[in-house]
Amino acid sequence: MGYKRFNVIIDVRLDDEKYKKVSEWEGVEPTDFVRSVIQDHAQDRGLLVNIDVTESDSPLVDKLKEKRSEFMREDAMNEIEQEIMGNNINCVGGNCED
Repeated sequence: MGYKRFNVIIDVRLDDEKYKKVSEWEGVEPTDFVRSVIQDHAQDRGLLVNIDVTESDSPLVDKLKEKRSEFMREDAMNEIEQEIMGNNINCVGGNCED
């Protein structure tokens, strides 16, 4: 079965009162709570989610979007290079051989 992939960058904030309450739960970190809420909500609607949550003192959305664009450009260039060069061609000094 095929699928379409989406990359999502979000900045989630938890108010101090809720953060304190979640922190008091045994065996649950606030990052676990945030991960669970997002993952459960997505899965209830049929989305397959691979999620990583990190607590941060500052919003990183803009920096992450920039890096994501760099990664995507790099992946595209690698894919083009593979198409042009093929998987089994060795080029030494600009002279390519099978």
